[in-house]
Amino acid sequence: DSLFDGTLRIGGTENIVHTWLGEFFTALKERFPNIDMDLTVDLSVNLSRALMERRIDLALQSAPFERQISGNADLGPLPMLWVGSPKLGLSDKVLSLHELAQHPILTHARGTIPYNQMQDHFAAFSDVSVRHVSSSNLAACHQMTRDGLGVACLPEAMVREDLANGTLDTLRYPRVPGALPFYARSDAATCPTLVGAAAGAGAPGGGGPR
Repeated sequence: DSLFDGTLRIGGTENIVHTWLGEFFTALKERFPNIDMDLTVDLSVNLSRALMERRIDLALQSAPFERQISGNADLGPLPMLWVGSPKLGLSDKVLSLHELAQHPILTHARGTIPYNQMQDHFAAFSDVSVRHVSSSNLAACHQMTRDGLGVACLPEAMVREDLANGTLDTLRYPRVPGALPFYARSDAATCPTLVGAAAGAGAPGGGGPR
């Protein structure tokens, strides 16, 4: 395995980038020290298109998928968590939507699964005005939440350090978007052997979300 060389073109979503991609890259480099890695960060739907058009070799992305593919390693779920800055004083009780909506709600990009799940949930409360700030830049949402500019539902792995050092508080709002299932996807029929081995490096026990 260590004799593999060349460039591995990897695509990943922002959820992946800001949680465990660093660990994945480290494990990959230890196993394949001679390879170079080219990273594309994009929405899952765009990564699927790039994979089908063979512009990337390996996609680390969330389900569901419009088209199935032969190489599909389960990386496990990525749980989500409502968080807010301690300066907002929201962590001492279970919040109603009216209380949560007193602050801008910082969300994932439009069209993503977490965004759609929240939209569906909030639509059931037509008497509550919810101010959304959607962004394709998850790091910006994270920082704005730290700064007290709104509340957000972010991957638990992304905010673990903030919760430990008190930069963010867990918010007890009853409706949390479902954990995102993630997969390492590749075309097993046409891709080099390295790609399948690389996907395995991110599987459970090898650096993935689990």
